[in-house]
Amino acid sequence: RTEQFELNLLDDTHVLSLEVFTYKADLKVRGNDKLTWYWFSGTKRQNKSILANFGDTSITTADALQSQKWENGVWKVEYNTTLGSNVFVEARGGNFFERGTYDGEGTNPRYRDTGTNRVYGNAGFSYSNSQRPQGSGALNYFKDGWAGSHNFKIGGEVMRSLTWGTSGVFNNLETILNNGTPTQVRIYEAPLDETERRGNTGWGVYVQDTWRLNSRLTLNLGI
Repeated sequence: RTEQFELNLLDDTHVLSLEVFTYKADLKVRGNDKLTWYWFSGTKRQNKSILANFGDTSITTADALQSQKWENGVWKVEYNTTLGSNVFVEARGGNFFERGTYDGEGTNPRYRDTGTNRVYGNAGFSYSNSQRPQGSGALNYFKDGWAGSHNFKIGGEVMRSLTWGTSGVFNNLETILNNGTPTQVRIYEAPLDETERRGNTGWGVYVQDTWRLNSRLTLNLGI
């Protein structure tokens, strides 16, 4: 956690904190079989997000900024098992995630003075969310006696990426000034809803063989 004064923040301090949590659990199911669960999450919080203020050089007061909460992390579940004396199977699934929340401070209308490089009033809000779930698995087969020893591996992976978000302007109104004189009024049709949804899916499969012909020669073959 850090707290500091900013040259362009007139009436408050800038507080930044970061919370990080990691959890991991291993369960021996039977024999050599194992189930693993893992979770990592980090959350950044800022009481006054300077960068949300039309760049980081405008002179401002606290009620013209946004509070920020940004969380991201990963989790996975993995299972490993042996089938007989020469087959090993591994499977895992998990997700990467990040979520951002920016909330405007105060209840005053939004003003921006380009002549004095000042901003006033509520900075609006924005929310974003990204997810990337994925799964993978592989089967390993060990065989001796076929002109040497072999480690065959067959596996694949699938992944999906999703992003969406929305944002808005306080009272759907922003006034632009030049040295205190109004020059523009921006009126947004209510509700202002800027939503982006982007998704794509990737997948892959493979077959490979680590073929050890003798103590001096090994071939790695795959497609």
